[in-house]
Amino acid sequence: MAQLLLKQLLPAMPVINTDRLLENSKSIRIIGSVVGGIHITYKLLRYIAMAGNSKNPVLKFLHEKLRWYLNCGMLIRTEFGMVLPWQYIWLHSGNYAVVNYGSYGTVPNAVMEHNLNIQKEMEAGPDKFFRTVLNNKYAASLQRVALNVGCDVENLVFVDNITEGISCTLRSFLSDFGDDDGVLCTNLAYSAVLKSIRINTDLQDVKMYQLDFNFPIRTEDEVVEEFENMLQSHKNIKMVIFDHITSASAVVLPIKKLGDLCRKYEVVSVVDGAHAPGQMYLQVESYGVDVYIGNLHKWYYTPKSCAIMYIDPKYHDTMQPSLVSHNCYGDLHARFRKQGTRNYAAHITAGFAVEYMEKIGGIGFLQSYITPLVEFAVELFTRTWNTTELEIPDNMKAPYMRIVFLPDIFNEVYGTTQKDGDQLVVDLIERDNVVMIITVVGGRLATRVSGQIFSTKSEYVYVANFIKTRAQELEKRQ
Repeated sequence: MAQLLLKQLLPAMPVINTDRLLENSKSIRIIGSVVGGIHITYKLLRYIAMAGNSKNPVLKFLHEKLRWYLNCGMLIRTEFGMVLPWQYIWLHSGNYAVVNYGSYGTVPNAVMEHNLNIQKEMEAGPDKFFRTVLNNKYAASLQRVALNVGCDVENLVFVDNITEGISCTLRSFLSDFGDDDGVLCTNLAYSAVLKSIRINTDLQDVKMYQLDFNFPIRTEDEVVEEFENMLQSHKNIKMVIFDHITSASAVVLPIKKLGDLCRKYEVVSVVDGAHAPGQMYLQVESYGVDVYIGNLHKWYYTPKSCAIMYIDPKYHDTMQPSLVSHNCYGDLHARFRKQGTRNYAAHITAGFAVEYMEKIGGIGFLQSYITPLVEFAVELFTRTWNTTELEIPDNMKAPYMRIVFLPDIFNEVYGTTQKDGDQLVVDLIERDNVVMIITVVGGRLATRVSGQIFSTKSEYVYVANFIKTRAQELEKRQ
């Protein structure tokens, strides 16, 4: 009786269709297998993509065949921290058309993660890190970088950037110069370097000489001849500072010839190689220069800020770091390695970043993709804007950076000083989501167009049309 009453009060048990469940279960398993297969395939492809320095001949062969599909353009964009749009029909806040990579550089996600892990390790046990871990990691990173830039690790130190390296050099050498001695630089030098030379020569009562170049430049020998004329006419010049790749004009100077010239006249040669590491093959010791300073965070994928400074062995005792710290009486490495309690993660990560570039194919592979892309941009810009490229010989053009003059209307509206160009850069970023660098070359506004391994033609087409439209709008207002 009780069972009958419960059966009437309780709802009937649901009928389970086991056949339907089995069908759904099979579908879920199939979907899971497909997703898993895609994931495994992706992991395998990325493994092959990062096998640029593998010793396995089969893996190396597959890498060289597939890297053109995996390690450039859109497909490698997700491996980097840059936030870029997938289309250029319209741009909104947070989406930028970027055609400038020479100012601050860009960092792959894997390198950023490595850098962050170093910082986490440091904060997890600061005493252990600074007292027992730092020196070994620092030395290993420096050794890896030295191998790639072509110099003995004993002659190489880390600094934060070119500005610091130039300041160290001037302060170390100028204190021994006489009142009549001089430092020679050029009008092509980076503005911060020129200011550092001016300040330090004034402080030491040393003369500053500036060699002015006008465009077009016809040959490397023309450049060397101008330097030699200055050294012949100013016997008191004791130091010459020149660029490897000039910043505002993207000119590759013949540093080997200039190094030989400086040795001939027995003057100290100092190279500002801010843009060279990661953009060009380097064999620093073969150039015969006394000091070579190069940023790693611009083109070598290291976190900010990180640079190298090579010092010829005969000047190890002369060169002093920017800070006087515990190891001020130690050897070159000791003096530069320990600069108080600071974040050394970027320096420690530099070796990993250099290794990363080798894994995706190395500088040769990057040049084979980026250089033709930048040349495409130059041809597109000059044709669309009806302007010209800066006239220099092909062997003096930087692999990843070229100079194209803006339409004349920009000179009329904005002005032709570097301050005017800097304001235009800010306006383009804030108002138009367009990232360009504007320089002044020969009294005219120009853009230094550059590219990266994840760049595509789309952003250059967008910027070319954008500047053309903006020029037309400005002309209507005049």
